[in-house]
Amino acid sequence: MQATPTNFWEWLPKPAAGDMTAIMIISILAMVGIAAIVSATMYWIHKNRLDDALKRELLDRGMTAEEIATVINSGQQRLGPK
Repeated sequence: MQATPTNFWEWLPKPAAGDMTAIMIISILAMVGIAAIVSATMYWIHKNRLDDALKRELLDRGMTAEEIATVINSGQQRLGPK
């Protein structure tokens, strides 16, 4: 008869060499995914800060909201048919 495990780690089976390879691959892919999400979030934050700074500068120059919208939208290209 086997003794009853006394802590959580004794309940888990001991991994084999092939199991460790799979765990490492999954861990690396998870880290790459997390890095991609963090990078994309940082990019959008930076882009929004630049857009806000541009809008504030245009307001300080005395432009109206319609003129600012024209300036902001003029830099965007349409990808589909008009």
